[in-house]
Amino acid sequence: MELQGRGDTEAAEPLYREALNHFEIGGDQVGATMARQNLATAARDRGELHKAVTLYVQTLSDTQRTGYRWGIVETLIGLADVAEALGQSTAAARLLGAAEQIGQALAFRPYARFRDYRACTMDALHAQLGDDAFQRELAAGRRLSPDQAVAEARAVAAGLTKPPEVKPFGGLTSRERDVLRLLVAGQSNLEIAAALFISRATARTHVANILAKLDVATRTEAAARAVRDGIV
Repeated sequence: MELQGRGDTEAAEPLYREALNHFEIGGDQVGATMARQNLATAARDRGELHKAVTLYVQTLSDTQRTGYRWGIVETLIGLADVAEALGQSTAAARLLGAAEQIGQALAFRPYARFRDYRACTMDALHAQLGDDAFQRELAAGRRLSPDQAVAEARAVAAGLTKPPEVKPFGGLTSRERDVLRLLVAGQSNLEIAAALFISRATARTHVANILAKLDVATRTEAAARAVRDGIV
């Protein structure tokens, strides 16, 4: 933990994994939960947010299986922190409210790293949502029972770990695909314009948009990408 506190997550992670292995072999489920939480924080601090979410979901299962309620508090804070970083502000505020309520009921003060996450996340959410919406979502989270809070956290995590939607045909519109087919056939902007009954300037704009969407620099590269990926 001291290594991570100094920013050396690369050195800290193997130690967390070793601790997790020892706890699991020894049957110390609470210790294993704490080690997994440490791995989640290391992933988060490296910017591996989706990996952090996956680890936090595992700790939710750990806490439900063992009844380790303190672990629920810290996991909710950790997930709220990642949710805010991934743009899920209202969900993050509810999770913080739930963590606060459960922590108060248990008279539990989270470990320093989670207190830091909570403070930074609360500041960010207050700025993003405004005071009224922020307080409203916090209050909604506080009304959740521990089981409801865990269910809410799982739902939030499921949304955070969904793969990004892949737009078909490289994100091209129907008209841009028409232009691309002609481009693959080797036609110039003037020829494309004539074939599609559009102006030469419009054809040129379509070609520029196609290059940008396919992340290529030339018409030749666009044609090769189109054939390779089956876009046309």
